[in-house]
Amino acid sequence: MNNIYLYPHLHSGDKPIETVTEYEEALAEYKKFESTKSSLSKEEQMDFWKKEIELRGKLIYSRSPVVLVAICPFCDKKVYANLKSGVFSLDENFWLLDYDDAKNAYYETICTHLFAIDGALHLQNNPPPVELKGFKSMRFKITMASEVPFSKPRILNKEGVIAVIHSISIAEKYIGYSVSYFSPNKISQNEFCIGWARQEYVDHLDGISNATFSGKRSDKHDYELLPWVKKEKLFWLEGNVDTIHLAKHEKNFPYSNIQGRKHPYAIENGKITNYPDPKETPPKTEIETFMPSIG
Repeated sequence: MNNIYLYPHLHSGDKPIETVTEYEEALAEYKKFESTKSSLSKEEQMDFWKKEIELRGKLIYSRSPVVLVAICPFCDKKVYANLKSGVFSLDENFWLLDYDDAKNAYYETICTHLFAIDGALHLQNNPPPVELKGFKSMRFKITMASEVPFSKPRILNKEGVIAVIHSISIAEKYIGYSVSYFSPNKISQNEFCIGWARQEYVDHLDGISNATFSGKRSDKHDYELLPWVKKEKLFWLEGNVDTIHLAKHEKNFPYSNIQGRKHPYAIENGKITNYPDPKETPPKTEIETFMPSIG
């Protein structure tokens, strides 16, 4: 299936980036500008950082897509994840962020039923990137839950919860598997799960704007997905851009018997480190409050 893109930040007159070649051309133009920094005076370098961000935004981010990952089984809203330039390269901030609220999707496509977007990344026997630095990133390592798509029984066993799986071409050589969880009922924030390619959950504390809720936990992974399809707890996307729809007929389920790493792994300095498959552990959470500024 071809990726389905949406370009909500595209400026009038600009051409959207649709291929890795177009992305690399834009990146080369940005790097050409970046290389001029060393020739600038100290006074000129003070403005360079701002110009650098503006140029990166114009050349790459505003021209990059959000990517369809799911259709809500309760309200039919299409959910587009904020992969942006991360759909063209692993050396982009989508893959390097340490935490989020497990709903890293374009805000206008998030419905009230979405609980979390998780996922896997299959390298397809390709070598990993030698260098990972993203853009102004503080993290230079990708940590992934698995190559093979999986479910989290702790979440999927909850009443009414349905997961939607989808495959996405990444950098035209890897395969990303998104697994999005939806619920007709509100699930307590204490039941959080870690989002796709993340190590920690961080969000505002429910109902309190000046407080942050953060947490870490391990969830058991279930790689046997067909039984969940038979229970009508797991759907997937089928069709092209004009006919895309939710599918749930077990006969043609495309995500069985996928071979690859069935455990977490990390990419750093061009090397892959494998980790044991996680077991379910109690969460470690923290709440931090912030006093509003006065004056």
